Amino acid sequence: MQNKYLFLDETKNEEIRKLIKDSGIRGKGISFSSSTIEKTGVWIITFSTTGNSKQDAINLSRFDAEVMRFQPIVLENGASAYFNKKIYPLVNDFERLLREFLYLLVTQKQDDKEFINKVKDLEKKTFGNIYTDLFVDTEYMGRVKDLLTQSPSWRISKAEMYARLNQMEELTPWMKLAKSDDLLFIQGNFFRLKSYRNDVMHAHNINYDEYEEIVSLYTKCNGILLNEIRIIYGNKEIKDVYIAGLSEVLDDWINAVFSNETIQTNFDEIGKALIELGKQASYLGNKNKE
Repeated sequence: MQNKYLFLDETKNEEIRKLIKDSGIRGKGISFSSSTIEKTGVWIITFSTTGNSKQDAINLSRFDAEVMRFQPIVLENGASAYFNKKIYPLVNDFERLLREFLYLLVTQKQDDKEFINKVKDLEKKTFGNIYTDLFVDTEYMGRVKDLLTQSPSWRISKAEMYARLNQMEELTPWMKLAKSDDLLFIQGNFFRLKSYRNDVMHAHNINYDEYEEIVSLYTKCNGILLNEIRIIYGNKEIKDVYIAGLSEVLDDWINAVFSNETIQTNFDEIGKALIELGKQASYLGNKNKE
């Protein structure tokens, strides 16, 4: 696993080398190499690990934050690539669970033609379309636009504007169908879910802290949807949910515990790995429970 950076000149050379010396990265299993492109002045530096575990990604991600202070061009971010690949199965599960939940709701709302039209052909809709159709109250947005543009309403303070906005009722299609605080949690966080999905699908670079936040949010929302689906089925017909990537998480744990010489007896790391494994698996629950 490696992170590779390009500098258009070598003016940062000494500062980077001092950072490397002071950071003690070699003690974390990170090696350093550099090269130049002849007759250009371009300087390329690479930080790499011999392994490909979660701990390697964490170490490279932590050091990436230090390197980015020098504003290089990122040629390769192996740590972020690792995190993206681990998050993708959770995003995939969320979209599949969301579609199943909405289609099942249609069977209970045969008279709600507006709702039925909104959830038709979900596989053909983008995440943005689903967000607009289910999580945005267009009438509310119209009233907000009027508040901001109609004279003399625009001559108001921010505090007064917020007060008026809070007085307006917002009722999205999702809020109409939500029968639990958990479903309202998805409503309140759907924009974040959409933003994180965009980061993963477009291979945006993310750091370890962002990875932890994304995993936590998607795991919770997947659990909410699975529980709601079970309620609809009456706990009699439980659909198997494929937790893609779970085996890879287990592999990471095994590698971290038994392959990394620096943590043979580091029980803190073992505990963290087990917690991560639990996060990935928790929303599956007991599939055989009646």
